[in-house]
Amino acid sequence: MPSLLSLLCILLSLFSFDTSALAASQANMSEIDRQALLCFKSGISFDPFGILHSWSNGSLNFCSWKGVTCGKKIPPRVVSLDLTSARLGGRLSGCVGNLTFLSLMNLADNYLPGTIPGELGKLPNLHTLNLAGSNLEGNIPESLGTSNSLSYVNLANNSLTGGIPVSLANSVSLSTLILSRNNLSGEIPSVLFDNSSKLTVVDLQKNSFTGPIPHFHTVTTLKFLCLTENFLSRSIPPSLGNVSSLSSIFLGQNRLSGLIPETLSHITKLLELDLSFNSLSGSVPSSIYNMTSLRYFSVGSNTLVGQIPSHIGYSLSNLQLLILGSNRLKGLIPASLANMLNL
Repeated sequence: MPSLLSLLCILLSLFSFDTSALAASQANMSEIDRQALLCFKSGISFDPFGILHSWSNGSLNFCSWKGVTCGKKIPPRVVSLDLTSARLGGRLSGCVGNLTFLSLMNLADNYLPGTIPGELGKLPNLHTLNLAGSNLEGNIPESLGTSNSLSYVNLANNSLTGGIPVSLANSVSLSTLILSRNNLSGEIPSVLFDNSSKLTVVDLQKNSFTGPIPHFHTVTTLKFLCLTENFLSRSIPPSLGNVSSLSSIFLGQNRLSGLIPETLSHITKLLELDLSFNSLSGSVPSSIYNMTSLRYFSVGSNTLVGQIPSHIGYSLSNLQLLILGSNRLKGLIPASLANMLNL
């Protein structure tokens, strides 16, 4: 029968084995992150500021590398990769998909021609993705919409083609979607404004989107909507007036037709409304001329008729910009315009 001392020795050896195994496992997880960063660096061929010089194969402390931030837990894992405006040149490697604790990736304003790796959509903790102005091309990966954590997506100022993936438009976690100044085309997915509870910013300006503006259903948080300079057609959906949270609406330079919905006047916090350079007809609803919140109001270059209300200078006294030109308006220019001290 083993003595008490021998049992104690056995227990200590088992404990030592467990702690050694745990330490090895933790070291292995950290090494996965380090190798993923080195793999990312291997795709970079131009580094004019020497940002990545500290990223050496012989350095084990990757948490001190420029642009890299690790979490406070043990083992150390990469939670942020921020190399914005570093003027890096090369390609964006799919190796970054191994940074499974990553919550922020900001590679904006670099030169990374090529496609967006689909692996980014598999990062379980990614919250913020900013790849704006990085010369990316190809389609937006469908996998980006499968993330349950992705909240901020900025892919502006690239050369992306194709459409908006339905999975991304239908994301339950998305709050900011900025895809402006690309070569995107097709229709805006109808689900983008369907039962969205978190969406606050949608900027799709300067693309080649066609078809109608989708209807707005249970959208309660949207503040900024910019669809300027596309090829959108048909009428402005009256349901847009149900989005009471909006402060900015930019729909100019499209092919919209029909009447201006009277429901837009229901948005009591609206500061900016641009409907210029379309084919809108009829008269401006009188209720819109009574929106005291407006600071910016442009309906120029349409086929609108009617008269400018005589009281406009009092009802829109906070206006800073007013554009009504290139329409078919008649009558006098109201003297009350002199009351617009901020114009």
